[in-house]
Amino acid sequence: MDVLCAYIRMPYDPDPTSPSPPPPGENEVRFTIIKLTSDHLQEGGPWAGNNFNFRGATFDGGNFFKVAIGDGTILDFTGATFVRGMVSFMEATFSGGAVKIVDLSNTKCDSYGKQVVFFPLPVPSQINLPDPPPDCFLEDI
Repeated sequence: MDVLCAYIRMPYDPDPTSPSPPPPGENEVRFTIIKLTSDHLQEGGPWAGNNFNFRGATFDGGNFFKVAIGDGTILDFTGATFVRGMVSFMEATFSGGAVKIVDLSNTKCDSYGKQVVFFPLPVPSQINLPDPPPDCFLEDI
């Protein structure tokens, strides 16, 4: 689990036109790690109660669908950059635990102005969530 989070934290530029684009298959590996994490954080999942260090990571999408954030579970996105795609917590449940997003200043909307972070609104108290930048917004899931 810690190794998978470390992989997600590795330097990553999802822009295929950048001077150093990601190698072929990089997106697939990253999305698979996020899916695996999500799958193991379902209600009663084996990774409940752990700390997931995504500090400073770059996300260009991801689905934490129906994760159960209970006592002791922390998803830490402090300093993470959210670009292009959407990171979703659709149908997630919060009963203790925490999701930390201390800074959304690096959050970017894609060219269509779509949201990049979806949370249930109103945002549960277990989510430390600052206001998004002026060009982005959170939307109810």
